[in-house]
Amino acid sequence: MSAALVRPLQLIYSKEIKSEFFMYRQSPIIRWRKYEEQYQLIGNKCINCNSAFYPKKELCLCGNNAFIKLQFSGEGQLLSFTEIKSAPEEYAFAVPYCLGIIQLKEGPKILAQITDCNGTDLKIGTKVQAAFRKYYKVNDAGIIHYGIKFIPLPKNDDNSNDPIRNNDEMSYKETGE
Repeated sequence: MSAALVRPLQLIYSKEIKSEFFMYRQSPIIRWRKYEEQYQLIGNKCINCNSAFYPKKELCLCGNNAFIKLQFSGEGQLLSFTEIKSAPEEYAFAVPYCLGIIQLKEGPKILAQITDCNGTDLKIGTKVQAAFRKYYKVNDAGIIHYGIKFIPLPKNDDNSNDPIRNNDEMSYKETGE
């Protein structure tokens, strides 16, 4: 074997690379947790026109292919929704549940499950927040799948019962900014 091939093979089978390689082969859960888009609401933003995308895009509508990574806040607004009453087998335990089109604060529109509510609680324009929740379980002894769902935020027009906003407003008034 030539010396040019031996060194790369030694690197490939070095202890660090070998252990990580076999760890990924043995544990699908570890692989899944590396998917930023599914677990952390990470997309990208075009450096030319500032358009944000979720999931990540490789080519912007403006024709640019240079992007920066973007962590979305998880805040959004419900644009449309439906209540599912007849679901695929994996989601039969959750019937009825709601799916909605959500426009994230940063711009992208995504389809996601709305949880912690029923269809009568939702209205177009409802503010929602991303939450990490269970999707489904393969079988009784199987792998549990997790991901991002959205929960409706309580409507609070006067903010009188919102301690976070009241504290922010108080500190704003106290500092005189």
